[in-house]
Amino acid sequence: MPVTIPATGSGTATPIVSTDNVTADSSQVQNVALVTVVAGVLARLTPGSMAAPHIGLIGDPWTLVHEGASFTSAQTSTDIVVGGASEKLVVTQCQVQAYGTTAFTCQVYFGTDSFVRGTNRTIFDGEFGPGSTYKPGAILHGPFISGTNGDDLKITTVGNGSVTVNVWYYVVT
Repeated sequence: MPVTIPATGSGTATPIVSTDNVTADSSQVQNVALVTVVAGVLARLTPGSMAAPHIGLIGDPWTLVHEGASFTSAQTSTDIVVGGASEKLVVTQCQVQAYGTTAFTCQVYFGTDSFVRGTNRTIFDGEFGPGSTYKPGAILHGPFISGTNGDDLKITTVGNGSVTVNVWYYVVT
């Protein structure tokens, strides 16, 4: 039998939480009305209004951006994407690909300073050993979110390996 938690206060407010029976298995579930306040007015959220920000579909309020970079020498905390002072970066996907034949290590991470293992929010931390016929790479699926407003997305490599990095991201304030 459905149970409704009555609204409190004056007026004819609709209850926010209630339960209902599921016909298929006779279980009981909790119904929750999702609401938001816009300019002092209560508005119910419908499934269509709850966009998934990491998808980057047409009509989303977030703009999906692509940045790419290639390096053939060692990099130390080189910026791939610079975050604004009041912004967080949300990386939805990152591709790291070795080319050439020189082995190297590579870290792609969020931060404002040099890479410190175990401290930075790291997206990729690995070693590549490419050869004349073998070009290893990785595709990383996010979302990966910077920890602090103003963090940049950086790359550090040790060794003179050749690497290409592609990132797809959006910015939230």
